[in-house]
Amino acid sequence: MSAEKQTLFFQQRYRGMDTDMLIAIQSRGDLGDIAAAVMNEVLLERGIESEQLKKGINSPSQAARHQLATLGDRLLARFIDIMIACAIAALAFLAARALGAPEMIALPAALVYMLFCDGISGGQSLGKKLLRIAVLQKNSGNPGRLWQSVGRNIPLIVLGIIDWVFILGESRRRLGDYLANTEVVKITDA
Repeated sequence: MSAEKQTLFFQQRYRGMDTDMLIAIQSRGDLGDIAAAVMNEVLLERGIESEQLKKGINSPSQAARHQLATLGDRLLARFIDIMIACAIAALAFLAARALGAPEMIALPAALVYMLFCDGISGGQSLGKKLLRIAVLQKNSGNPGRLWQSVGRNIPLIVLGIIDWVFILGESRRRLGDYLANTEVVKITDA
């Protein structure tokens, strides 16, 4: 991909993300040259100076440790997402009934949301967005992608609470997070 196409790609991506998410990504310190330049440009457009970003952060790893989401935030976000999935299932059920389609379409509709929800809107499902937490790629700090959302949520759907046992470790990562190479962080104010 040419430098011009990369610049356009990152401009579209970063301009669509909220400022807190951008700051969390930049604090990792491992963006490529083009991504970093676009990130700085977008943050400057929003009135965020480089000095403000560095304030209080000694290293990217220290920033990441302090930004991990709490177990309570993660559980509450998951509960909200389950309620949203139930609402989607109810709407799909009613639509299927009204159209004379099989009512079993409701279950796949809810499962699709649960599988893909962490890869939408900058790594934030609707529950995570409400609680100001996000799924980030562990190595790059970029928001989780759709395929990572599926990879991290299949173990949860299949294994249930067994998947959550892993979250009790120091890194606060579920089995799904290890498989998808993601972590969940708290989005903090600059």
